Amino acid sequence: MKRKKAVQNSLLYRYRYLLASIILALLAAFICVYRFWDLPSGVSNAEMRSAVASSNISITSLLDGNGSLVNLPWSLLQCLSINLFGLSAMSLRLPAVLLTLLTIALIIWLIRRISRPNLAMMAGLLLVSSSFVISMTRSGTPAIMTTFLLALTLNLGYGAMFSAGRTRWLSAIGLTIVGAALCYMVAGPYLILALVISVLIHPRVRLAVRSNKRIFGIMLAGLLILVAPLWLSAISLFIGKTAGNNVAEIISLGNFSWSNIGNFFASLVGLHPDIVGGLVVPVVSFVGLAMAVIGLVYLLATARSSVRSYSLVIFIVAVFAMGLFNPRFVYLLFIPIVVLQTLCLAYITDSWYGLFPNNPYARVFAILPLAVLIGSLCSTDIGRYFNAISYNKNVVYDHNRTLPQLTVYINNHSNDQLVIVPASELEQDFYEILTRKNDNVSVANIDNFEHKYIQSYLDKWASDSSNDGDQLVVIGHQPLNTPSSAELVSIGADWTSQDSVLYRIYQPADKN
Repeated sequence: MKRKKAVQNSLLYRYRYLLASIILALLAAFICVYRFWDLPSGVSNAEMRSAVASSNISITSLLDGNGSLVNLPWSLLQCLSINLFGLSAMSLRLPAVLLTLLTIALIIWLIRRISRPNLAMMAGLLLVSSSFVISMTRSGTPAIMTTFLLALTLNLGYGAMFSAGRTRWLSAIGLTIVGAALCYMVAGPYLILALVISVLIHPRVRLAVRSNKRIFGIMLAGLLILVAPLWLSAISLFIGKTAGNNVAEIISLGNFSWSNIGNFFASLVGLHPDIVGGLVVPVVSFVGLAMAVIGLVYLLATARSSVRSYSLVIFIVAVFAMGLFNPRFVYLLFIPIVVLQTLCLAYITDSWYGLFPNNPYARVFAILPLAVLIGSLCSTDIGRYFNAISYNKNVVYDHNRTLPQLTVYINNHSNDQLVIVPASELEQDFYEILTRKNDNVSVANIDNFEHKYIQSYLDKWASDSSNDGDQLVVIGHQPLNTPSSAELVSIGADWTSQDSVLYRIYQPADKN
């Protein structure tokens, strides 16, 4: 007994969770920050589309009704990053790094509140080593913002329901603001609706709502005010105005198809390569999925009448229903899966402790199998991501290597006037962002991106005497014929790309 009390009074025991949290924070920071700007190298089409949408966000455009409200919280954050650091893979992904770290902390805190601190630490290890988390960190797309807002909503909702006094009021105000922000994300209104339904059908929560009508009435009024632009957009959609495209894109799920459910499961375990930037990254491994299923059975068997059970089951059903329209919504299952895996760990530990109710020393033997299980899952998940690109950091599947190489050329030729000829409409809008911080760069206005039209533009540019002193940067792999009045002075190449030529640079033939 004295030895047990001595152990419990030791500093290491008293501050074990604080120490574990610090170690987890350092590990998460290292994994998320480690070369996030070039692993993978280049930018994906999804990142380019996100950058174009974010760069067009401004207070003026929002006030006059011409700005896009779709994924507004993410666009504002990424726009700030681009304005501060310029256009690069680093600036596109930096918001994702910050949001990922915050999301990990929020999920650990949520599990700590609904379960036990030791289980929260185990879940933290699974989180920071997840290949899906690593890939989300390196993808400058709005999916991570949706995941972050969802985790924050769950934490604030827990505080609003199960706290009292000032804490309940603060949680309610925060929940209103965060819920409104989530409504601006694609499919966000459906997530809010699923969460509201899952808690309101529970008797205990209905009693809490009836007992605090003032708080929840203010929350509802505040939410309606904060999402007023979406209501106006919905009205515009109803009367046939183009301004309604905002809410149409937010609530649009896609086309219903039973075949989508197969793609949904394939995406869940990483057999479908179209989730994060074209990389084959699973939301969960097969072992992790089995753990989640065990956790779900354990939840339904032991606490099927709890608010936690209602929320998880209804939310999972809602996401599966959304998957029938668009399999890419599979990432929304990430938080429920982590919670269910934690419940599986709780089942394993509780079952072991139940075998030795009066023998505390026997509990020590549970540490070894748990360490093997969690360690193998962590090492497998980390290796799943980094092994995919370890043989060459430039192997990027769906990523475009042109931007980093072209940026280096622009910085080295700041005294030359460069005209970029894009290879697609997306690239035209994307490289237009470069012109905002590079006065010597402009983007050609191309109506048709077929080879013959690009060749025609090159011929006209070469014959125009006013272009003396300019350089023409032609993006893409078109094998163009160099006019006699121009000369090819540089080629940007990358052997790891599907086509080795990234861009060609021409200048007038008489330039020395």
